[in-house]
Amino acid sequence: MTNHPNQAAFKIADPALIDALAAQVDAGMDKPSWAELAAALGRNSSNVRRSSLGLAEAGFISLDPFKVTPTARALAAVWRGETPAPAAPLASSPTSEPDPVTGVRPVAHNLIHHCPLNPRKTFDPEDLASLASSIAEQGIKQNIILRPHPEKPGAFELVAGERRWRATHLLIERGDAAADYPMPALVEDLTDREVVLIALTENRVRQDPPPMEEAQGIAAYREMRVKEILAEIYKGDPLQKGFTEEEIKSETRMAIGIAMKELSATLGKGERWLQLRMNLVEKLIPELQQALSEERITLAQARAIAGAPEDTQKHALDPMTRGYGGWSTADAIIETLRFKGLPIAEAAFDVADYTGPTMEDPELGTPILTDAAQITTLSMAFIKRREKELKQQGFNFVKVLKEQPYSYAWQDADKDTPAGKCGVLLWIQQLRVCERRVLAPKAKKTNAPIPVEPPKGTEGVTTKLKEETVQPYAKRHWLQAAIAQTAQLRAGIAAAPAKLSMAITIVALMDRDIHSDYSGPRDWMKRRSENGHDRDVPGFPRVAECTAALPGAPTPKGFNINGSAAIVADQAVALDTLLSADESAVAALFTAVIASHAGVWPSFNPGPGVPAPTVRIAEEVAPLMPAFKLTPAWLESFSTAQLRQIARACGIGDKAADMPGKKADAITWILEHADRDHDWAPPEMAFASQAKVDRSVRDMLAGKAVA
Repeated sequence: MTNHPNQAAFKIADPALIDALAAQVDAGMDKPSWAELAAALGRNSSNVRRSSLGLAEAGFISLDPFKVTPTARALAAVWRGETPAPAAPLASSPTSEPDPVTGVRPVAHNLIHHCPLNPRKTFDPEDLASLASSIAEQGIKQNIILRPHPEKPGAFELVAGERRWRATHLLIERGDAAADYPMPALVEDLTDREVVLIALTENRVRQDPPPMEEAQGIAAYREMRVKEILAEIYKGDPLQKGFTEEEIKSETRMAIGIAMKELSATLGKGERWLQLRMNLVEKLIPELQQALSEERITLAQARAIAGAPEDTQKHALDPMTRGYGGWSTADAIIETLRFKGLPIAEAAFDVADYTGPTMEDPELGTPILTDAAQITTLSMAFIKRREKELKQQGFNFVKVLKEQPYSYAWQDADKDTPAGKCGVLLWIQQLRVCERRVLAPKAKKTNAPIPVEPPKGTEGVTTKLKEETVQPYAKRHWLQAAIAQTAQLRAGIAAAPAKLSMAITIVALMDRDIHSDYSGPRDWMKRRSENGHDRDVPGFPRVAECTAALPGAPTPKGFNINGSAAIVADQAVALDTLLSADESAVAALFTAVIASHAGVWPSFNPGPGVPAPTVRIAEEVAPLMPAFKLTPAWLESFSTAQLRQIARACGIGDKAADMPGKKADAITWILEHADRDHDWAPPEMAFASQAKVDRSVRDMLAGKAVA
């Protein structure tokens, strides 16, 4: 039996160095060359030597004699996300002798048992069936990792590779394989903690694990590691020896820190990521944990709500699953929680005085105060102190308002400002302390009559003329004029030639330079309201190309062009430029601008299908639309099981069973497969009704023919 790594091994995992050392061993070198290792790895030679000594102390390598253990080779491959070295060809009957190079040996399937420590509990039946078909055709190419069963002599417990073990079990149940089917395995003496750590790593490498199960595995590892460290410090269980949790608090905190650092190093994740996973176990209520496990809510939603009080979480499931109040997105949940509570950064009082409950901001990791009554009490105390400070500073008055229900309610108090005075308004609004300076009001406009000059030539005439005065225009007169002007403008545009109408539309709809100096109303033509998803749509360089074709290139007057983007800098000047251009050039830019405003989503939470008008437009321009092309970015959002059905649908057929299990490899395999139909488009890309697209997507994912 080979030596397995000790506890320190998981802190100093260095797959690149292990591989470099293995290469020197395989080349026949009897001792490591620090200079060659440093050059190969791009590191300092002293650093390489120190790291190698650490690997030797951890049991990964031996320097005298110089060798790299089979365990180191296999686990380094798991950490990197690559396939461990394959086992030698299996004999027809199992043997207990390990391969002298890889350490892998065949173990009968019926001697292997599930390990309850594996955090992964759910396995996709379709995925297992596909893997079973692949094993039936090609055998098992990647070894599993086992340890001797702690309770059953002669049997083994799974550490990594449960999907392969379960898929083989399907073959045995169908009668396609014998109960003692030999499985290539690396057998190691591993502790419970090491089992959990390796299982976590292997699950993340092979396939994205369900987040709730992964979180429970991380929590289990941390708990076991903390118990180990405390037992080492106190020479046994400190609680059984009479110590209280308060007495061992500092050591427990240190042990938790060590466990989290080990997890971070092994999983390649930051400690903040690990803490967010831990929050799912420690802070998320059971109902939401179950909903996350069943994929009724997303991981982002669960992370956002995990820090909220229990009462808030109890009422959150329905809004999250149905999308009420915008709670279908994590950002909306975070904003709502911040709005209902008081982030410590926005507290006017000393937060050390606050003793009520808090929740964690899921984005920033900072506390949010949630006891509205205590927040109000502390805020009012602060306002009283602030009132005295402002009066001492010489303000004419300081007025404390009642709690304001909405953003501009304080303006009613502004009307009562004493004439010629300068003061301060203080109030509480949505748990925030607000302060506003109120300056002396400006002199009001007079509505005095305007005298009328007597007609020329009548000076000195003694004829009695009645003195004439005229009142200035009131708001109703300006409004009346605006209404009449709008009607006139619309009538004129409606009768205008096509070139002028297109030019007006262009300067109205193109993006504008926010630093432009506008003269006159900005909203002379209503512009669209931008949807939040517009920023995710790739840029539309056609607008810039057509703008560059106008007179005055490379930058036509009234426009600014920056690479693939174009804006209107001065609307009036831009209009002149367009009217001086050929009508064909104006028409080209007009169609490009209209196209840049096109979007198929009906809301911020799009579902399958598109609205009927969009379907009609798409039918009309179908011959002009570019063909859809599958890309790695497009396929990245799908699960491995979904990718397999996509592979079947796009022409690869039954060969989809051979698709690699690792997601990145699966995407490359699909895109490079010789049998793929390059003109195939996924059903969700069809311009069709919601019902038709939804049905097509479900049929494809179920492996049925899509009409």
